[in-house]
Amino acid sequence: MPILVVVLTVLARVLVTGQGVDVSKLPGSWKAYSAKESAMPYDAPPWLTAVQAEAMRGNLSAVADVFRRTPVLASPVGFTVFPKRRLVFDQRSWAHPTQRDRRWPIQGALMLSASIFQPDGRTVYDTGSAFVVNVSANDLGCVFDNASPWATDGQGTMYLQPSGPTETMHGFPTYRYCILITHRTEPFFVPVAQERALAVRITEADARVQEWKPLGGELLVTWQRVAASLRAQLAAMTAGDRKAPAYVAETPDPEHPLSSAAAGRALVEPSAAFFDASRPSDIQLLTVFDGCVTNSCAETDIIQKLHAQLDWKALASIVR
Repeated sequence: MPILVVVLTVLARVLVTGQGVDVSKLPGSWKAYSAKESAMPYDAPPWLTAVQAEAMRGNLSAVADVFRRTPVLASPVGFTVFPKRRLVFDQRSWAHPTQRDRRWPIQGALMLSASIFQPDGRTVYDTGSAFVVNVSANDLGCVFDNASPWATDGQGTMYLQPSGPTETMHGFPTYRYCILITHRTEPFFVPVAQERALAVRITEADARVQEWKPLGGELLVTWQRVAASLRAQLAAMTAGDRKAPAYVAETPDPEHPLSSAAAGRALVEPSAAFFDASRPSDIQLLTVFDGCVTNSCAETDIIQKLHAQLDWKALASIVR
């Protein structure tokens, strides 16, 4: 059975005059997408075409329509889509420094915002005053728990191996902050070799040595020792050790970053092979981030209704 992954990020904020408001009973209507969207995003890579960009926007529209069909949102309640259907390239930090490489498909983002209407039932005085639902496409950030990188080199970004899903919601695996939908069976990440892990720490130590050389003192001596120790560890490695998966200490130790499998955590990087690069405009991983997974906002009435009423199979059918 294919792995299915949905990530629903719902930030519940009922901030109208300091009191809770049942937005499902407010007047209003859905707002259409702006017709002023640029054909190409400002950070578009050379390989992206206008046809590919519009195809991804169309897929994001299909996701938004699934939400719009839920009874709690289908009634006139003043919901609007803001901002525009956004295509992301340079901000894909998990893919750094190859975020514009065509091995990674188009990453898209969509925000569904609940707007509150003034007493005349027509004028919106702000957006996102009731709650916001953020949806992402082809974004591995949630798989990596939105964690800070362990290190970055010319090949890419390395992370401590993230935890797997903790439970399921609506039949989909749920991660710490999200549910994911995908039909891809390739792994999200691949191991980093010990040689590469040590090499990046050597580069960092050398940079610290150069930083402290003009000042001298104890910190310069410390970083010189660290750099020398790391080089000695790398030189002592066998060919097999150099290629073996790296495990690193939970508590950072500049002089001894590597650890045993029993005492440390695996070091990994996002796998470009997870995605099918020949289909850059398809949603291959839908992340409907749910910020309410670990706190009480899941008990908000309208959020509960969204979870119960969403056509999860329809969402999954958009993912290819």
